[in-house]
Amino acid sequence: MVHDRGFRIRTPYSKAVVEELRQIPFARWNREGKVWEVPYAAYDELQHRWETIEAAAKRNEPEERRKRAEARRGTEEEAKAKRRSVERRKKRLSVPCDDLPPPDRPVAAARYGIVVFIEVTGERVDAGEVAELSARG
Repeated sequence: MVHDRGFRIRTPYSKAVVEELRQIPFARWNREGKVWEVPYAAYDELQHRWETIEAAAKRNEPEERRKRAEARRGTEEEAKAKRRSVERRKKRLSVPCDDLPPPDRPVAAARYGIVVFIEVTGERVDAGEVAELSARG
């Protein structure tokens, strides 16, 4: 959409869209209007990035997300995601017993970001589950 100072872009939320728009000089998020505003002066940069922005936005349209969810239903991928989700809700992370994290100190975990372990319960987990839960994807 065009407005008096440039362009207004409204898309479904996508990390890729946000990253692309942040690279455009003087582009800014308008919190009140819930739109990205890009000045006319940045038109060339917007045009250069538009294909990526549009593809990411289309991928996050509710109907497209619904289709992907339907395609995953009943697959092993969905089962793994559910098991990871259950572990996360329990606020548990599997760690090897011979390499315990330091308690009460921030630790970077590849899958979860920065975490703080407050206790180690010693609960045993099947080695196959640990491998599955710690594998990316």
